[in-house]
Amino acid sequence: MAERTPFYRIHRELGTTITDFHGWELPVYFNSPVAEHNAVRQNIGLFDVSHMGEILVEGMDSERLLQKVIPRDLAGMKENEMRL
Repeated sequence: MAERTPFYRIHRELGTTITDFHGWELPVYFNSPVAEHNAVRQNIGLFDVSHMGEILVEGMDSERLLQKVIPRDLAGMKENEMRL
């Protein structure tokens, strides 16, 4: 079974067409490509990137390294916790 982002349920409720994209069930379109293009040009559009960029950092100085390369304060995070 393919992975699902936290927005999968919302995508389904909104009636999107879902497809497998490299092991992830992701929306292809909600309406037509032209209608979506115009909606973004006239209003706003969002792209769910929660399926991208997963990394594993381990080691004694891993928190210190991440504090240097990520613009968000990670102090006090627990193992397997996520912050945007």
